[in-house]
Amino acid sequence: MSITTTTKPKVFISYSWGTPTYKEQVLDIADRLIKDDGIEVIIDEYDLKGGQDIVAFMERLVSDKSITHVIVLSDAAYTVKADSRERGVGTEAQIISADVYKDIGQTRVVPVLMEKTLEGEPCLPTFLRTRMYFDFSSTEAMHREWEKLGRHLWGKPIRTKPNLGDTPKYLQNQTGGSFVGLKSTWIALRSALMDGKPAASVLREEFLDLFENELLEACGGPQPNPDDDIMERWEKCLLAQLEPRDLLLEWMLMEARINAECAVNKCLIPMLERVNSIPRLSDNSQTSPAVEDAMAVLGYEMSLYAVACLIEVDASAALRMLLEHPFSERSRYRDSLHTALSGFCHHSELMNHWNSKQEKRWISPMAERVFLRSTHSRLSRNKLIEAEAAVFLVNVLNDTRWYPYTAIYASRGEKFPWFQKARSGKTPDRLALITGRKNWQAVRDEFQIQFKTITANSSWSVFQLGRRTSYLECMSFEPDRNDSNA
Repeated sequence: MSITTTTKPKVFISYSWGTPTYKEQVLDIADRLIKDDGIEVIIDEYDLKGGQDIVAFMERLVSDKSITHVIVLSDAAYTVKADSRERGVGTEAQIISADVYKDIGQTRVVPVLMEKTLEGEPCLPTFLRTRMYFDFSSTEAMHREWEKLGRHLWGKPIRTKPNLGDTPKYLQNQTGGSFVGLKSTWIALRSALMDGKPAASVLREEFLDLFENELLEACGGPQPNPDDDIMERWEKCLLAQLEPRDLLLEWMLMEARINAECAVNKCLIPMLERVNSIPRLSDNSQTSPAVEDAMAVLGYEMSLYAVACLIEVDASAALRMLLEHPFSERSRYRDSLHTALSGFCHHSELMNHWNSKQEKRWISPMAERVFLRSTHSRLSRNKLIEAEAAVFLVNVLNDTRWYPYTAIYASRGEKFPWFQKARSGKTPDRLALITGRKNWQAVRDEFQIQFKTITANSSWSVFQLGRRTSYLECMSFEPDRNDSNA
């Protein structure tokens, strides 16, 4: 019988009279249960009065229905007396053992180990030897187990079995589930990260391997097919990316919240490097142009999400680590390295071809498709626009190329929250930290000069129609009369 206590628990303590020191230890346990844990205790020292029948007192174990638990404090003396059925403890043991054997599954009788043998074996009578016990055999063990005992008596364990869920949705799919291995590994990785288990390092690598293999399989493999319609294959790949991409987003955000700088080295950089290399290219193999382009689109998208994750947790030092990391160029030639994520800014001819077939043509089709795919509640489209503004800023200052596809969607009159923090905050100076400049004002002044030069070119269509000024305002880079450097 499993006890679930809805009222205050009431316990009977059975123990063997021993030395005065041991008896004081027993009473200390009883007193702590009463005073600190709010548990009513029946024990001979307090409740057996002169002239009362000792056997009748013992029989309260079963006759008093208000007693929810019987705590057996078992040491070597208790074990010997219980097994030999000596008077006192032996009588109590007979009463208790009958209750135990009557219902094998019951948790009413609670063994508490007070002593171990020289060989380290628990001192427990025969009828309790196969029962789970609470270890009070040392002061350290008692402190470690005390809360577990209290929770057991109150019927409030640290962890309870969750309610049975509904039939999983994937069973409704008659053709079998997709990304099954990836989803299963994510559950294991998430658990390892939450519990701080060393297995997380192995699971991270396994997660990325499954991401690559299962995604390429969902795309129909990396190799070209003469019968393929390139645009159909491209669309198929973009659609297949969504489910595994969302798992990557959950992973990145969890790692960033736990430890942002650790997340950069163990999650964001490995993830981006893996995405950057899919499909793997070699001199003696050909790759489907549809798959290659779709993966490059994903690389651009994931680079923005990675920055958005670090902005979400306001981790400027970690963001600088990411922006300073040298990533390989996305090609079969791996000797060219790019920092500030510049290699992820992809110009897609297939995206332009898709746009040309639309009833409504988009100035920035890349941004439009990324936003159509944006479903994460925390990493919204506005977070992506702000993330790209940060990446664009660093590339401008580094004199490297990044075309900010999402800039056209920056709303006039709205300011990016992280950039506002960067301007108003004194410690740390976020923009100085990620760019290596002296301070926020120096970053703004240098950017304004270079921004004006590069956007004068008509090819920067996202900044036409007067959007240059509104973009600066969104970044909090408009002139300020109260700023001596403005």
